[in-house]
Amino acid sequence: MEPTATRRKPRVLNVVDNRPLAKAIGENVRRLRTAAKLTQRELAQPRYTPAYVSALENALTKPSMAALHYFGERLGVPIGAFLPAEPGRADRLGADLRLASGDYAGALGEYQSLLDSAVPDRARAEILRGIAESLCRLRRGAEAVAPAAESAARFERLQRAADAAYAGYWLAYAHYLADNSGEARTILKTLLERVREGMEVLPDFRFRLLVALANVENWEGEPQRALAYLEEARGRVSDLDDGRRATLLMNLSRSYGDVGDDEASLQAGSQALVLFQVLHARQEIASMENTLSLAMLHLGHLERAHAFAAQAREHADVMPEATFLPHVLDTEAQIALAEGNHEAALQKLAEAAADADGGRNPEASAAIHYTRARVLAAEGRPDHALDEFRLAAQGYRDLRFAGRLRPLLSEWAELLDRLGKPAEAVVLYREAMALKSRG
Repeated sequence: MEPTATRRKPRVLNVVDNRPLAKAIGENVRRLRTAAKLTQRELAQPRYTPAYVSALENALTKPSMAALHYFGERLGVPIGAFLPAEPGRADRLGADLRLASGDYAGALGEYQSLLDSAVPDRARAEILRGIAESLCRLRRGAEAVAPAAESAARFERLQRAADAAYAGYWLAYAHYLADNSGEARTILKTLLERVREGMEVLPDFRFRLLVALANVENWEGEPQRALAYLEEARGRVSDLDDGRRATLLMNLSRSYGDVGDDEASLQAGSQALVLFQVLHARQEIASMENTLSLAMLHLGHLERAHAFAAQAREHADVMPEATFLPHVLDTEAQIALAEGNHEAALQKLAEAAADADGGRNPEASAAIHYTRARVLAAEGRPDHALDEFRLAAQGYRDLRFAGRLRPLLSEWAELLDRLGKPAEAVVLYREAMALKSRG
C-alpha cells in the first residue's frame, strides 16, 4: 500500500481588516524602517521573516509585543514609536518638552491652555502635575500647592499610585517653597516610606526623594540629618548622559514640526523628552553634591567640602541652563571664607554675580549678597557688609525663605551690636525669633 500523500494545510493569515491600530502600527513600522534605510529582510532577520514584516506593514497580521520590542531594538526607537498618538498627545508633548528643556514659563502657558479643552481624567491629572512642576521651577510655590494637590488626588482616585506619588513630590516642593517645610517633610517622608515598602516607581524617584529631604533638613539647619539622606542618595547614583543629544533632538522635533512632518516631530520629541528627564536627574545630582559640600562645610570638614563642590561644579558646567552654577560658586566662596582666603571668596562671588545678574536668579543673588556680607565683615569693612546684609535680607524676604533669613538676621544683628547699635540689633533679633517660632 502506497503511503497517502499528506496535504499541506494552507497558512491562514490573521487579517486585521485594516483596523486603525494595526494600520497605524504598520505605517509606523514602514516609515521607521525606511528612515533607517533597512530592507524588510534586514529588519526581520534573524528572528522573523521578510514576509512577516510585509504583512505587518500592510496590517495583514496581528502585531505582537515581542515583535515590536525586537523591531524597536533593531531601529533604535522605543516601542511607543510604533503606536499611534492619542488625541491631544502632541499638544501635551509640546508643553512637556518646554518644561523639560527649561522653558518653564512657556510650559506653564501651554499647560494652562490645555485645561480649557475637554480632556479625560488621567490627562487632566497629568496636565495639573505639569502646571505644578512649572510653577515650582519658577519658584512660585504658593501657587503650585492647589494644582499639585488636585493632581495627586485625581491619580489616587484613578488608582495610579506611582503617578500620585510624582504629583505628591511637587506638592512637597510647593510647600517647601512656600516656607512650609514641616508639611514638605511630612509628605516626602510618607512617599519615601511607600517606596521602601515596595511601591513601583521610576528608578530615580527614590533618589529624588532623598535629595529633597536632604534639602529640607539642610534648609532647617540640620546638616547631620541632611548628610544621612545624602549619603543614602549617593549610593543610588548611576552614570547619566549629558544634554547635547537632547538639545539636538529637541531642535529636530521643532524642525519636523515646521515642515509639517508631525509623526517625525513626535518621535524626535519623545526621545528628547526622555533625555531631558535624564538631564534633570543630572541637575539633582549636582544639587546633591552642592548640598553635601555645604553640609561638610558646616561640620568643619573643609577638604571634603572642596571635593564635593568640585564634583558639583563639573555637573553644573555641562548644563545648558546656567541657573545652577552661581549656587556652586557661592558654595566655593563660603569654603574660601572658612579658610580665611577673602580675596578668593570675593573673586568667586563676582563670578557668581555675573551669572545671576538682572534679576534672573533671585535665590542665587540673595545668597551671593549674604556671603559677600560675611566676607566684608570678616575683612573689617562693616559699612559695606551692612549694605550687603540689607540686600540679602530683602531678597530672602521677597522669596519667603525663612530658613535662610533667620541666620542672616542673627549675624546682621551681631554686627550691629559690635558697632554700638543695639536698638537696631534688637529689631532684627525679634524678627529672627518670630521666624523661629513660626517655623
